Amino acid sequence: MIKMVVSDVDGTLTDGRMSYTPSGEVSKSFCVRDGLGVTLLKTVGVLVALVSSDDSPIATARARRLGIDSCLIGVRDKVVAVEGLCRAAAIELENVAFLGDDLQDYAVMQAVGLGVAVADAHPMIAAIADHVTQKPGGMGAFREFADWLIAQQDHDMEDVWLRSQREKESD
Repeated sequence: MIKMVVSDVDGTLTDGRMSYTPSGEVSKSFCVRDGLGVTLLKTVGVLVALVSSDDSPIATARARRLGIDSCLIGVRDKVVAVEGLCRAAAIELENVAFLGDDLQDYAVMQAVGLGVAVADAHPMIAAIADHVTQKPGGMGAFREFADWLIAQQDHDMEDVWLRSQREKESD
């Protein structure tokens, strides 16, 4: 059973594009539907974490806004990072799903219990994935996977939605 979903950021929660201002500031776009996917997973007791090799504070800001449990940026070894998340949460690697899109996700996708690739992932990543989304990165792929996982764990989506709203009201 998956107890934690860890996602890459660029190319998975975003479409992989970065916009630069003349002064060098970077912006990235995120899909709001993916944010609801985070909420729904947390409602059914699944931890959510982000692990990115990019050291941009944009991922940290997005994680904070969504109430994501952990956000690690500037990560050079994603396997070591996910192992650390597992130790902290007392979860085995086999109970982790990792959502990725490119070659830096290869080793971690093989290390976890469920490797997930977005639809437009690099062919090597799609080839080793246990599940491939129909939607590309940054276009609702995380939400699609969240919905799929919730259904796989025999939760009723209407019940999960209503529970998430009650939890939101009680905050």
